[in-house]
Amino acid sequence: MRAFGTDRVRAADDGRIFLSSRVPKGWQPRVPKSLTHAEHPGTAVLWEEAYYEVVDVDPLPGGGYRYILMRWRDELVMRLTDRYDEESEALRVAEHRANRLRESKRKTANALALLTGHLPARVQEHLGRELGVLPHRLTLLSLLTTIFLIILIIAYSLID
Repeated sequence: MRAFGTDRVRAADDGRIFLSSRVPKGWQPRVPKSLTHAEHPGTAVLWEEAYYEVVDVDPLPGGGYRYILMRWRDELVMRLTDRYDEESEALRVAEHRANRLRESKRKTANALALLTGHLPARVQEHLGRELGVLPHRLTLLSLLTTIFLIILIIAYSLID
């Protein structure tokens, strides 16, 4: 089996495949059968002309994820499917980078809320759509700047 990008793969003797990745793939693990719920299979992953089920997903301590996959059982119904190949991995990595950049910009917009809250409503709504910030929150935080300036003016006028 071949891993793509920065992923690492290791096959165990019992048929399990361990795939370590720094980028989340969005695959859902198997939900085991319980007294009140039926078993739901994990994401069906097409990898080198064979389907594998995502049995478990574990976050790694240094960052990243470890996916445990097993050959797909014929009695299961495929609810979620995905591919694991070079093209889909390139798309995942690009999407992950875009998400990290968007998150960085969102944090910057929130940190500068005292200033960005004074922007026109149209611009704030655009920031809300693009970065996931709340425009009304930016406006409310920008009021702190105005209140601070009013307090400074009042304090200055009382000193004289």
